[in-house]
Amino acid sequence: MLDTAKPASCETFVGDGFVPYYLAVDIQNPSGEGTLFRETIAAIKQLKTFVREGRQDELNPRTLSERLLQIPSVVSVVAEGAYSSIVIPLAMIGSLSNASVFLHGVVGSGPITDAIEDSLEAHGIELVPKRLTGGDSPVEISVRDAFGHQETLRFYPVSRTKYRQTFLLNKTGLSSRTGFVLSRYNAGRAAAFLSVANVGGLTSLRIAESTRYVTLADYLSLLPHSIQTFGSHRDDVLKKLGRHLLPNNAKSDWTKQYDPETSRVVQAIVDQTSHNGLVVVILETELVFAMRGFPQLRFRPPSNFDTRSRAARVQGACAAIFRADEIENSDSWMSLAEKCVQAAFRGSEARPSEYPTPFKPESSWKID
Repeated sequence: MLDTAKPASCETFVGDGFVPYYLAVDIQNPSGEGTLFRETIAAIKQLKTFVREGRQDELNPRTLSERLLQIPSVVSVVAEGAYSSIVIPLAMIGSLSNASVFLHGVVGSGPITDAIEDSLEAHGIELVPKRLTGGDSPVEISVRDAFGHQETLRFYPVSRTKYRQTFLLNKTGLSSRTGFVLSRYNAGRAAAFLSVANVGGLTSLRIAESTRYVTLADYLSLLPHSIQTFGSHRDDVLKKLGRHLLPNNAKSDWTKQYDPETSRVVQAIVDQTSHNGLVVVILETELVFAMRGFPQLRFRPPSNFDTRSRAARVQGACAAIFRADEIENSDSWMSLAEKCVQAAFRGSEARPSEYPTPFKPESSWKID
C-alpha cells in the first residue's frame, strides 16, 4: 500500500565518495570449485587494456556488457549504473524523501560519465563533480556465482590517483535541516560530518572495514557526534568493535548471529553515540535496531530479497525515514524501525536494483 505523504526529512543531504559505473556479472560454475571462477576473473581482467587504451567512443556500458558476455562462463550482465557505498544511501534518500541530495565526487568525460550522470539524475541525486580531462569515469565489475564466490574489479581509464579529491564542505547554509552521510572515512568527510553535527544536523555514519590508512579509531572518534550509526558483520567490523568496546566478551564468531554477546556490543555502540542515537547492525540473516531507552529489535527479511548492499540501503532508508523525536513509546519505536528495514530491502530483488517510494508495511518482519 503506497503512502502518499512522504516522511519528514532534512531539506538537504550531502555525501562524498567514489562514483563508478557498476556492472553485476553472474557466472555459471557447475562444479562450485574456485578454478573456473578464477579463470573468469582472469578473463575479465583483460578488459583493463580496453578501458585504459581503447577508443573512448567505444567505451560505454553496451560494449562493456557485450565483451563480458563473450566470456563463456558469463551468463548474465546487469548494468546497475551509478552504484557504490555512497551512491546507494543517497539514492534511497532521493527516492524516499523530498530532500535535495548532493553527491560530491570525481568523474571524467565520455560515454561512461554520461551514463553515470543519467543514472544519478534518475535517482534524484545532483552531482557536484570534480571533472578530469583526458579520460572517462571508473568502471566497477562485481562477479559472483551460485556457490558464494565473489570478487569486485575496478578499471580506471586514467591513473587511479587522479580520481581522488580532498573534500571541503561549503559551510554556508548549514543548519539543523542538513544531513551528512559518511560511508567511508577520510579526513575531509570527517570534518564535514563534525560541521553538520555542530549545527544540529543529521549525521549518518557507516563503520566500514579498516584499511592501511583508516583505522577503527578513526570511525570511533565520530561516534559521539553520530545520530545514526551502522555496522555489519562483514569484514569483521563487528568483531573488531566487540574486541574494542567489550574486550572481555569477544568470542571468535559471535558477530554472525544474534546472541547475548551481540546484544551487549550493540548496546555498547549505542552508549558511545549521541543522545537518542540510532544504531543498526547487520548480521548474517537479520538486522538489529537499538536506541537508548527502548528494547533492541530484530528483523529478518524474507528470502526473496537480495542481501547485496544491505548496510548501504539501510543507511539511506533510515536517513530518509527515521526521526527519534517522533518516538513516543515502544509501539512507535517498532513502527519506525519496521518501516526503515522494509524500505531498505524493497526493490533489492530487482535487476537492476530499484529504490522504493514511500509505502506502508503490510506485514511484520520482526523476530519475536
